[in-house]
Amino acid sequence: MNYKNGILVLIVIVFGACKYPKYQKSFRVTKKTLDTYVVMEPVVTVYARVKNSITSNPPLSVSTSKIVNQIVNKTLSSKFKLKGDIGVKYNSATLDSVCHLLDNNKSKELKGIAMPSNINVNFIGKPERYGLLISMIGFYNPNFNPHNSLTRGMATNSLIFNFNTKPSIEIRLMVIDFELKELVFYDKFISDNFDPRVETEVAELVKRRLRKIYYK
Repeated sequence: MNYKNGILVLIVIVFGACKYPKYQKSFRVTKKTLDTYVVMEPVVTVYARVKNSITSNPPLSVSTSKIVNQIVNKTLSSKFKLKGDIGVKYNSATLDSVCHLLDNNKSKELKGIAMPSNINVNFIGKPERYGLLISMIGFYNPNFNPHNSLTRGMATNSLIFNFNTKPSIEIRLMVIDFELKELVFYDKFISDNFDPRVETEVAELVKRRLRKIYYK
């Protein structure tokens, strides 16, 4: 890409990041005094990507999900009372549908974002009212080692990124009000500086995003 295009891409990234996190208005206040979260099972899918071919890697997805869950519990347990998964489930299709709408909305306020639950329980006044959910999608090229992904062009003013070789991770952090069955907090981050095959990098990324919850 040339210099001008590089500036344009940077501007788009910076302004795109300004959309997050998004809050439901009342939860912005509630969050400051909240001391309990239900840690939901992470929704993680990791794909091997080679040119136009994308194939899911179930074993890596499962192991990465376990890493995410461990880091969430380890990071937040010193400050919050954490409850185990109570059986509320959201599949990737449901999450993608909801998140697509949010990602295309510039507003930072969440208003009535429905998250239908498979559990019909009255959560009013119960510590299990708020669920913390992480969704993660990772890509990597199996023909390249982690971070062996950058190719420089011959021209002095060009820098060519081969996106078929670069790893990337998209992570979404959500808080769901089980009583209202609504999304009350939403954060999204995309980076090609972390490789889904590297456990320490996945852990570091999760810890960084959890700051939005840890610091009230």
